[in-house]
Parts: sequence; C-alpha cells; structure tokens
Amino acid sequence: MLPFADQKPTRRAPVVTPLLIAANIGVFLWQYHYAVNRSVKLAGLMPVELHPLTYAGFEHLFTSMFMHGGALHLMSNMLFLWVFADNVEDELGRIKFLGFYLICGVVAGLTYALCKPFSHIHVVGASGAISGVLGAYLLLHPTDRFLRIPAWVWLLLWIGLQIFNFANSDPGHAGVAYGEHVGGFMTGVFLAICHRLRKKPVGP
Repeated sequence: MLPFADQKPTRRAPVVTPLLIAANIGVFLWQYHYAVNRSVKLAGLMPVELHPLTYAGFEHLFTSMFMHGGALHLMSNMLFLWVFADNVEDELGRIKFLGFYLICGVVAGLTYALCKPFSHIHVVGASGAISGVLGAYLLLHPTDRFLRIPAWVWLLLWIGLQIFNFANSDPGHAGVAYGEHVGGFMTGVFLAICHRLRKKPVGP
C-alpha cells in the first residue's frame, strides 16, 4: 500500500485535483440518495452495451469514471488521486491535466470493454483515470520519495501487481477491473512521454 503523501512540493496550488475529488464525492452522494445499485445500472459501463456503429452506451465511458461501488472504493481512489495528481497537474497545467485525466479514464474503460466485449457486468470507478495519473507520475517524478523509497519502486510494484492480477483473473466473474488499471496506466505513461517530447528543445 502506498503512503499518504509524497515529498514533492508543487509550484502552484492544485485546482483541478480538488475539483475532481469534490465531483467524485458529489456523484457518490447522489448515488447514495438514488440507491447505489440502481445508479450503477443506470450510468455504469457495461461492455456489451457499447455499439461502435451507433455509439450507444459510449457516454458511460465518462459517467462511470465518476461513480463508485461503495464508500471504501471511493475513499481509496480519492487517496491515490490526492497523493499523486497535484504534481501531475502542476507539470501539465490545469486545462491539459483535466483533458489528460478524462482521456486516461476513457481509454481505460475501452480497454476493459475490449478485454470483456460480451460482459454484462457494470464497472464503475475513477481508478482507470487515476491509474493514468500514476503512469504520468512515474515518468515525470520517478525519483520523488515515499518513506525514503523512490516513486518508481512503488509504482512499478503497483503496476506489476495489476498485470499479474489481470493475467490471473477470471473474465467471467465480477471483481476489480485490473485491465482498466493497466490500460489507464499505459495511457498515462504514453501521454507523459508526449508531453516531455513536446517540451524538449529542438536543436539548432
């Protein structure tokens, strides 16, 4: 399990990160009022509902990333978002970070759908988008320390565990969407590489 804070100060106070946390909490309060199980069926992502020709169900790629299956699910995701996202937001800039977060969440959802195209199981949670944040953090701040251990050690252990669990998970049963975590993480790594390449000065 990762620590509760990193040791990397930000140059500017984060704005998008706390707003995303507030949005997730707000949506969960709506879920609790509406009934969590009913809300998951209403706006969760179910791969079999995605239709490439009509784009039916694709809105759930967005809605599902702000929903959670319970309070513990919400709190664990918001902890990871709070610890890692402020530094990535500081590096990318607020507007780019928001776009980055949403792209990672959508690609993570598509990864889950491609892995289980005929699944009738709804998936919800911000973990796909947050996995993208972890991937970007690995590229942008690999030597930052958590309890004196470099970030790259924690994050490589984390993604290794996700890949292992994904490879050994039963595709026919509900559970943690490890494929979504892997897809989001790899998207975050890719977008962070693109960001670094764009910032790299061009030679004479």
